[in-house]
Amino acid sequence: MNVQHKTVFNEINKLEFKIQARHNVTADHKGNNRGIVVGYIKNREYYIQQFGYPKYAISRTSKTIKYNNLFYEAFMMGLCEIPDFFFTSIQINKNHKCCKHIDSFNIGVSYIIGLGDYTGGELRIYNKKDDSYEDIDIRNKWYSFNGSKQYHETLPFTGERYSLVYYKLFNEDDVKMEI
Repeated sequence: MNVQHKTVFNEINKLEFKIQARHNVTADHKGNNRGIVVGYIKNREYYIQQFGYPKYAISRTSKTIKYNNLFYEAFMMGLCEIPDFFFTSIQINKNHKCCKHIDSFNIGVSYIIGLGDYTGGELRIYNKKDDSYEDIDIRNKWYSFNGSKQYHETLPFTGERYSLVYYKLFNEDDVKMEI
């Protein structure tokens, strides 16, 4: 783990993670994973129609003072280590084993890295044409893949595992859109 990884890991370790209701990625489909999103979120169509919410908004976590250091350090790690990648959001998971899923709101390539003291927990990426797969060790290593088109999941692990997924909800050229 390099210095920047340690800084982000230490910031993550200081925080309590609330349960996110993301039923599609939870192994028991009850949505009891611990994680946060920093950066932009895409509001559900219901909230846009019923309450006039904008299509995209800054996550509540990003606006919460106790997450400011994490927000800053995680964004800086992304900007420094994957400088040519435009991202709008970071999903940070704590000790979460995602089941096989697709990230339908994401656009294009995502980058993922695993931090912590754990064994196992590889990222399994499925081939689009058949059900073959590749297991990728992401511990302290960046890996890019198209999570909006390729099914993926987390393999079992022991220890303390955080995964940070850098992704985009809209393209760089669309930044002038209503946000």
